[in-house]
Amino acid sequence: MLADPIQEGLQRGWRVVDLAANDSPQVFDCDVCIVGTGAGGGVTAEILAKVGLDVILVEEGPLKSSRDFRMLEADAYPQLYQESAARKTEDKAINILQGRCVGGSTTVNWTSSFRTPETTLRFWRDKLGLADATRAGLQPWFETMEARLSVGPWNVPPNENNALLARGATRLGIPSALIRRNVKGCWNIGYCGMGCPTNAKQSMLVTTIPAALDAGATLVFNARAERLDGADITSGRRRLGLEIVARTEPGSAARANSAMIAHGIM
Repeated sequence: MLADPIQEGLQRGWRVVDLAANDSPQVFDCDVCIVGTGAGGGVTAEILAKVGLDVILVEEGPLKSSRDFRMLEADAYPQLYQESAARKTEDKAINILQGRCVGGSTTVNWTSSFRTPETTLRFWRDKLGLADATRAGLQPWFETMEARLSVGPWNVPPNENNALLARGATRLGIPSALIRRNVKGCWNIGYCGMGCPTNAKQSMLVTTIPAALDAGATLVFNARAERLDGADITSGRRRLGLEIVARTEPGSAARANSAMIAHGIM
């Protein structure tokens, strides 16, 4: 039987709260409240929890694990995606396959792992004023996360449709390469978009979030963050107040010294 790191962690006593299962509102106090449990939230939670900060992760969607991933679209889409995988751009031209579960979009993506392109870095520098967003400046961070998430070349021979694309690109003089993926012991089943049933995908669900919870972080799921303000004053110190709404019961809140909003880059 395959190991399930989520169920194992729950048995070890992780601090995990299903807000939808609570009969009354709750108030959570912490050093840092992180909204979102995907790539940004999961990595940040691990780093901060391991240096001793009291971290709370707030996730709108459910907590699911490999035992729940049955490779069925009818189950996966409503459980793991925003708007049952039907979210679209404003003009309805492009589907936005954004995760809504613990692990965020890293739980349901197809594991393609490439470094931020230079065109994007240039946009960040020119339009957003992020002067340090350069290949050289980000090199150590890329290397750190590639090692953390087991990112590497996928050397399995491509199927014929992808091989045809590669041959066509070569004939047209377009450079191509094998994709890099964040996997460990992948079975090559092909159902990545419905959650990995073998835990080969090195998503936040099986990497940074378990590490953060092992370090003492708290996970609050089925909990939507509605409003962030700085009006709460506790012991003479300005604190951030975050209103959290469960699907069945409004009124819960998190009070934190700092907050990070990491609820999706889509």
